[in-house]
Amino acid sequence: MPNPMIDGKRADSARRRERVLKAINAAVAGGGDITVSGLARSARVDRTFLYRHRDLLE
Repeated sequence: MPNPMIDGKRADSARRRERVLKAINAAVAGGGDITVSGLARSARVDRTFLYRHRDLLE
């Protein structure tokens, strides 16, 4: 049985993840230093989101 709360949380996480990926691509294309704080600011996410998703930090 679907749980709207869990589905909403997953959808929100997927949206934030997509913003982080776009911010990473932009940072790589820009050639500047890439920092957790800079990525979080560009993607409009909290730094803890990045630390919880280690694959994005790699």
